[in-house]
Amino acid sequence: MKFSKEARIGATVTAAIVVFIWGLNFLKGNNIFSAEREYYAIYERIDGLVEANPVLVNGFKIGRVSSIYFHPDNTGRVIVKFMIDEKVINLPKDTKALIFSSDLLGSKSIELKLGKDSVYL
Repeated sequence: MKFSKEARIGATVTAAIVVFIWGLNFLKGNNIFSAEREYYAIYERIDGLVEANPVLVNGFKIGRVSSIYFHPDNTGRVIVKFMIDEKVINLPKDTKALIFSSDLLGSKSIELKLGKDSVYL
């Protein structure tokens, strides 16, 4: 079967757009093919935590910080939204999310201290 020149160009442009969108999301740290759960934590200070920093449990990366913004009640508190792969771990209700310095250069990460509750988030 022979395709016209316009059909080949259209298919090539469509494929290029799809690859561009996937690549842009990949560079931002988003994986559009994985199922992730959203969690939120509220902090008084985040001390250099930025988007795409890792979320760790016992030193193992299970997720990433997806967005950071101020609390809407104008108290100066900061809300951190982080995404965790749903296949990796279930978080107990009393889990604590602590910000710590992950290397000698001072970049920050979130360490999850798992609780003992039988109810999961």
